[in-house]
Amino acid sequence: MDKLNVKLEVFEGPLDLLLYLIKENKMDIYDIKVSVITAQYIAMLDMMTKMDMDIATEFMVMAATLMYIKSKMLLPAETVSEDDIDVEDPRRDLVSQLLEYKIFKKIAELLAEKEAAMAETYRRDVSKEMAMYVSRELLFDTSFYELLDAFRDLMERVNNVAIHEVVKEDYKVEDKIRTIQEWVGNEEPLRVSDLLKLSRNKLEMVVYVLAVLELARLKEIKIMQNEVFGEIWIYKTQNRLSKL
Repeated sequence: MDKLNVKLEVFEGPLDLLLYLIKENKMDIYDIKVSVITAQYIAMLDMMTKMDMDIATEFMVMAATLMYIKSKMLLPAETVSEDDIDVEDPRRDLVSQLLEYKIFKKIAELLAEKEAAMAETYRRDVSKEMAMYVSRELLFDTSFYELLDAFRDLMERVNNVAIHEVVKEDYKVEDKIRTIQEWVGNEEPLRVSDLLKLSRNKLEMVVYVLAVLELARLKEIKIMQNEVFGEIWIYKTQNRLSKL
């Protein structure tokens, strides 16, 4: 087993632990070395057990899942036609779960930042009118929950694809960020639904959402709705204008 020196941290769940191990090993999330990650994951659980830490059931379920994926990947590949695009990589579902979990984490981080900003505004003893404006802006303009709902709705219309297609395409958040920047660079707002419809499969869609969230975190774009449950729009901010 590859040596991994870590300090024991508190993980929110098995996916959080897996993302940590993938990052520590500098692995591509689309091409996880399951044998390495499985060994290190189980070693982490053993460490927790020796320290009398309570291990939630979902951690054990993930350990069993990793062992199953590892065993499937050790089996000889079935002979298939080169034109067969339906060959399923055992890691496919796990990669999808990890990418979706990253979205939840980023949304939580962004909401925490906004909450902290609003708290700072109140600490400065601004007028009630300004406080109400800030509150409305945080809850309405930056509609991350609505963004996630739109993302889920569109993903339901996309068929699952094999991981080997994703690896070949090599989707990167940085590339999608540049695409979004180009789209909003002409001063016209961009509909999230139009952006996600550019995706050729579920995983590319996830990468687009991560790019949107990263640009929102950097304050280069603002996410807005004209009405509740309405279309979600991406607008370029003054922060982005100053960089052009």
